[in-house]
Amino acid sequence: MNFFNRKDDQEKRIEQLRKELDKAQERLRHLNNLKSNFVSVISHELRTPLTSIKEGVALLVDGALGELTPKQLEFLDIVKRNTDRLTRLVNDLLDLSQLENSGVRFRKESVNIEKLIGEIAISMASLFYQKKTQFRTRFSGELPPVYVDAHRVKQILGHLLENALKFTSQPGNVILEASLCPPGDWGVWKESPYIKISVRDHGVGIPRDQVRKLFSRFEQINREAGPGPKGTGLGLVICREIVERHGGKIWVECPKEVGTIFSFTLPVYHEKLEISSIFEECKLEAALDHNPLLVMIFPLQGLMDQQELGSDQIEELRVFIQNQIRSGDRLLYYHPENAFYLFVISERPAELSLLNRIQKAIKNYLPDRSLAWSFYPEDGDEICQLKQKAFQRAEAA
Repeated sequence: MNFFNRKDDQEKRIEQLRKELDKAQERLRHLNNLKSNFVSVISHELRTPLTSIKEGVALLVDGALGELTPKQLEFLDIVKRNTDRLTRLVNDLLDLSQLENSGVRFRKESVNIEKLIGEIAISMASLFYQKKTQFRTRFSGELPPVYVDAHRVKQILGHLLENALKFTSQPGNVILEASLCPPGDWGVWKESPYIKISVRDHGVGIPRDQVRKLFSRFEQINREAGPGPKGTGLGLVICREIVERHGGKIWVECPKEVGTIFSFTLPVYHEKLEISSIFEECKLEAALDHNPLLVMIFPLQGLMDQQELGSDQIEELRVFIQNQIRSGDRLLYYHPENAFYLFVISERPAELSLLNRIQKAIKNYLPDRSLAWSFYPEDGDEICQLKQKAFQRAEAA
């Protein structure tokens, strides 16, 4: 009897601890949301007066309010530089806050990495010319496309190249290299090949005891009082967040001779990666919204007497489905399975209403097929689990 009493007491204690842990986690989520909202509000509020200051300084420098003395222009230049620096800090704070809380939706697609690097090289050519620094690119053979948000990758490259330029003495040189890496420990998807991109400079280098600080907030390396290279201390943290949201890795190497090498990886595009990546992004958004994720699958087998659909017919069907959903819902045609996947994040009644509406509408195109559907997280945590559950429901219907 004593044994059973002790067991009951232990179970009650465990349940009590579980409830306390749930409350603590909810409290942490609340505090984190307060912090994020505070940073977001302050950042937005600072932008307006900063814009007014910048415009006012520009008017004064241009002589719109009268001619200025050289000394006045010198002081206005100091105001402009510090205003620009504060603007970068505000933008970086807002960007980092949104990235850390999945508040930024990435628009990933198949991208020609050589073309993207070429665009960055052209946009930064004048900066390298002004500092008398040579900039070169190297590609190890023809590179396959990557699955990325092109704007965000340009943001990474822009920051790494600006850093390389900032810490390279005149005259110097900076090299941007890109190469194909076979499947391995290059990121989240172990079975996927990656493109490794490296920015190599011949600057002052980084002391080895300070390397660990590089990807920490507000940490400045080789920074001295007075004139010289300065930043917000957030750039590399933002780069890390963007790379990790792409399923890659970022790191730094410090050669013994001189300079530094910053490298990061991006996944090579293939359709299986695309659907997995969209699913992971939707999971983040669903967790942020505290709403379930509905996955609907439209199998095209059975349409037109088992004949394979042409690209025009598939596009017609895509437009038809797109017209039934909201702009924020994710729709993907997955060629290997000859099926459309639709990812919807919303409250349960709204999801079920959408499900019923599309179920009826899709019968115009697929009269002999049942729509497959499942919910994350109750039906599974991986796309393969949700797909299996979805087809089990479709077969039972």
